[in-house]
Amino acid sequence: MIEREAAQGGERNINNPEAWKEICEEIEGRKGIWEFETNEKKLIKDYLVGDFDVHEWLDNEAKDAEVILTIHVDEENKAAEYALGTWGDDLDYGIENRVYQEDDYEGVIEWLNKIAQEEEE
Repeated sequence: MIEREAAQGGERNINNPEAWKEICEEIEGRKGIWEFETNEKKLIKDYLVGDFDVHEWLDNEAKDAEVILTIHVDEENKAAEYALGTWGDDLDYGIENRVYQEDDYEGVIEWLNKIAQEEEE
């Protein structure tokens, strides 16, 4: 993530540090690997807060497309990754053509907890 903590005003105080699991699904057959997926462009922009190229792409070329952000969290290895792309892209259902990018584990957990907290309110 691009300077996530600074962009979000520093660490957030959340009552439940495991709240992120409530908005994620554990991937079947992959114990301890969690997935969060959204097509809400507002959330995608928030996640990629400092990536203005992505913001411009979302507002222009992908304006009418269904864009999907997928985040994977590996608790055991304290690793996180994300992929961004449009739905369909001339491929059959179930074929993944997106490239996953490594991300900051702590920053991802912080962001997911923020989203979980907002959903609770």
